[in-house]
Amino acid sequence: MQYTSVIQRLQNLINREISQAELCRVLGAKQSTISNRQLRNSNFNENEIEIINKHYGIDLYSNITNCNLSDDILLDYFPEVYASCGTGAEPFSTRSEKMNVSKALIKGYDASKKYNVINTTSDSMMPEICPRDFLVIETEPESIKDNHIYVFTYENEIYCKYLCRNLKEIIVRSENKQYNDVYIIGEERQKLKVIGEVVAIIRDYTR
Repeated sequence: MQYTSVIQRLQNLINREISQAELCRVLGAKQSTISNRQLRNSNFNENEIEIINKHYGIDLYSNITNCNLSDDILLDYFPEVYASCGTGAEPFSTRSEKMNVSKALIKGYDASKKYNVINTTSDSMMPEICPRDFLVIETEPESIKDNHIYVFTYENEIYCKYLCRNLKEIIVRSENKQYNDVYIIGEERQKLKVIGEVVAIIRDYTR
């Protein structure tokens, strides 16, 4: 299994970022060894996969099997679109290209649903989401679920935040506690348009 696949699946399974230093400690490997593997996107051997699985209490392979999914899917990726985890980014462009994404990474994958991939910027959702992460979003979600992460537009800018409903207001919340909650009240709620719910976060250390 290649370096990027292992890191992406591991981080989605344990729901946090994995540093090279941590990976070195787990595998008992030198920093230079892991760095070279990242640069070449080379494979982890079976013994290393077993060590990772045992240390984190997961199974990288069964994550695919249990989901009853196979192979990657091609999603529309918008390379010029950056949803801001901070102060706002430009609206969607129409230029897109295709990106391979493992179905096993997508929470609650459903072939009948529509998914897109965009970029992120800013730090207000760290450590959950870091600048330049890829976000897989399920477009046209049925409704806003409290404390789920959404990509949405507000006053013609794109954001990526937690959303919560509270009577006649929508609360916009960041993961980074340095950012205060924002309350969208009354008719202002009509300006918030949900693009999609974040159903996968893909971190590429080579970007």
